[in-house]
Amino acid sequence: MAFYHNTTYTFADPRYPGRDWVDYMNNSIKELVDLYHPSVLWGDVTEGPVRTWEGKPLPADYWNSKELLAYF
Repeated sequence: MAFYHNTTYTFADPRYPGRDWVDYMNNSIKELVDLYHPSVLWGDVTEGPVRTWEGKPLPADYWNSKELLAYF
């Protein structure tokens, strides 16, 4: 089973890109993994609209991406 999780629409969430939003999104993905045990996860957003002061995309560490992938 594969699971597609669309985060694009949540960019309008007033919590985005704060830690509350990151925790909410990561916890929702963990919950779906626990419930459905997918063999594949993917999303179509490579980078969000928020940038660092240097104009670069926020790093994976900001989003806790490595932690989330390790959970999967």
